Amino acid sequence: MITIEKVSKKFKDKTILKEVSLNIETGKIKGLIGNNGVGKSTLIKIIAGLVRPDSGFLSIGGEKVSPFSYKYRRLVGYVFDKPLYSEKLKGGEFLQLVANLYEIENNEKVINDLMIFFDLINDKNTLIENYSKGMQQKISLCAALIHSPKYLILDEPFNGLDNDTLNKLIFYLKENAQNGSTIFVTSHQIDILSELCSSIALLENGYLIPDLTSQDLNKYKVNFSVPTLF
Repeated sequence: MITIEKVSKKFKDKTILKEVSLNIETGKIKGLIGNNGVGKSTLIKIIAGLVRPDSGFLSIGGEKVSPFSYKYRRLVGYVFDKPLYSEKLKGGEFLQLVANLYEIENNEKVINDLMIFFDLINDKNTLIENYSKGMQQKISLCAALIHSPKYLILDEPFNGLDNDTLNKLIFYLKENAQNGSTIFVTSHQIDILSELCSSIALLENGYLIPDLTSQDLNKYKVNFSVPTLF
């Protein structure tokens, strides 16, 4: 389970998050929507331990998230709104580096399987700086999934993906949730979240509405003007 309890965060004079609380149960996929600038990515970075909240706390798998907690980190995979990778590395080299950090056994096979799944195998020896935006998103997903994490924290993971990859990723995430993974995903593509998630939360004006009703969701679909992909 992922637990977020009364988390608040202020940058200068602007309060971004106001006592945000949310529980994401084991084996569930929770979606998060909200307009640009409301704090979705800030919340993701707090969960990742990259930003410290001003108050409140978070726990993943029962372990409190802090700069001094490490055990849970091996159980979590992240995709951030701005991917973290070295553009001067080849795709395969970058994944090899990530695999080494996680001390993954038989990592060459794991890397090849992921690159085949995301249709990157022919670009394994291409510099990431020469990847398209969609390919860069795919390599970020490979890095997040390489250690078969029990928890996935995904910030706008669908950006730049072609429909074939999108559908494969949705199937993968659903299957992993059925096998006990816990997944938290933000996206502006609400129709995808509706297909994927067991429930969707809304972040607005610093406050979190933890479970949108179907009526609420339909209202926000109109406001966000998202095309139907399914």
